[in-house]
Amino acid sequence: MLKPLYSWLLLVNFFVLSTTANAFPAVDSHSCGKLRGNSQPFMLVLKTGEELPEAIVRCATDANLKGASISGLGAIENPTLAYYLLDSHKYKTKTFSGLYEVTSLNGNIQQLENKPFVHMHVTLGDIHYQSLSGHLMKARVGATAEITIIPFKGPLIRKMDSSAGTQLISTE
Repeated sequence: MLKPLYSWLLLVNFFVLSTTANAFPAVDSHSCGKLRGNSQPFMLVLKTGEELPEAIVRCATDANLKGASISGLGAIENPTLAYYLLDSHKYKTKTFSGLYEVTSLNGNIQQLENKPFVHMHVTLGDIHYQSLSGHLMKARVGATAEITIIPFKGPLIRKMDSSAGTQLISTE
């Protein structure tokens, strides 16, 4: 009697594990809506010519993400990077012409005034194996960008922090 039950439990366990393994879908920027209510990590695959930050915000909106961690790699064109100057409370921005490898992209999706806001830092490599880094403000996808998104159960809320002179994640 126990042997059939044990076999059945093994089969159910296998099904659950294999379903979980397949629960990390890859989506493009136009199919994120099917992930509404999803709490599992997924891959956002962007195509040549898409605006990277805009595509992530659109995906977060469509999937109703209130907070998430993001990381990625790929290639981008003509990136605009920024560096925050704490003493003046302003960003210094610079656009770099050309195609760059995204060797590291890290950040998060937050809520700012009840809308998704993406805060990303990036390290880029050029054809001469030189690196650039900073806040990624704008860029067009080169061949592809593969962004791993790990949703949080609760929201990340961004609010003004007077000492930093900018909006930061609220811990309250």
